[in-house]
Amino acid sequence: MKTMTQILTRRAAALCISVLTAWVGIAHAADPDADPRSTRGERHLACLQAPMLTALEVPAPPDGSPRLLRARLTFTAGDVEPTVEWLWKDAPGAVAPLEQQLRGYRIPCFEPGGGPQLVVQEFWVTPGTGKLEVGQVWPTVSAGQPSSCYVRLETNFEASRPLPKIAKALVYFRFVEGREAPVMEVAYHVGPPAFLHSVRSQIETYRRCPDGRTTSSWHQQLFTHLPDTAGQPTFKPMEFRAFLSKVKDAEKLRAHFDLSTMRCPFQVRWTMYQPALPNEAVAMGEMDDNRKVFLGWLGSLRLDLPASTEAVTFGESMTITVPCLLINLQPQR
Repeated sequence: MKTMTQILTRRAAALCISVLTAWVGIAHAADPDADPRSTRGERHLACLQAPMLTALEVPAPPDGSPRLLRARLTFTAGDVEPTVEWLWKDAPGAVAPLEQQLRGYRIPCFEPGGGPQLVVQEFWVTPGTGKLEVGQVWPTVSAGQPSSCYVRLETNFEASRPLPKIAKALVYFRFVEGREAPVMEVAYHVGPPAFLHSVRSQIETYRRCPDGRTTSSWHQQLFTHLPDTAGQPTFKPMEFRAFLSKVKDAEKLRAHFDLSTMRCPFQVRWTMYQPALPNEAVAMGEMDDNRKVFLGWLGSLRLDLPASTEAVTFGESMTITVPCLLINLQPQR
């Protein structure tokens, strides 16, 4: 196990109470009856029907090294063929047969009303043998997807009573018909019940936006309480290879990425939501779907931390510097 001092630094807290908000004004679940812990894209992928080849006939180049193909698919309905856009195609001879397979993908549980669903997938094909390595499908978003909003009547959050330890709560809330204040569900909570009561009271002050843009979708918000004597826990910035050395079961990792096809080097904001939810990796700066599969994989990794450290660092972010590398990780025997 890695200790807190190996991975974390501490900075003085400017306020006793801080409120950290993720995706304020943007709803992440289009289906109000769905589990708020899953996004629309994740629910779509859960039912994705994706027939796939295991080998292709591709002429062998002189070096015979695997070749990368990266595709972005756009779905507009559950029974409609997706459009296919190639973001990277280093093996032109494999494009036609692969695209034929990709056009056979379907999302039978497609949720209407949320705009198109975009996904990205990578493939590695070995010329000569035609061996095909099929990567995981990851959802992405389009610029025109709808959002929702809310307003806060009380802008300052205060715990109902002084608390001696750090307390945190990650909650989801949404507005339902016939109710002025939103309903709330708790995704993660550490600390006394009094803190959660204060969070619930704060959420009760939220209201719909007056311009009609509020929907019944779920919103997410993180609340953090820091005692006067506590410093704000924060992660050190890390280089990518140093980050991998802190990952749980690093010797079991399997990954194949060519970072030179992703406008490297670049920086990633990696936010820890373990053990309650998957962690999150977002590239800093302009969005580029060439990085989507790599970022999805990076967010799926968990740090090797004791439960006590997870409670303190839940919701905290670090900056990871990603260099130009060819990554081919295989589980160690």
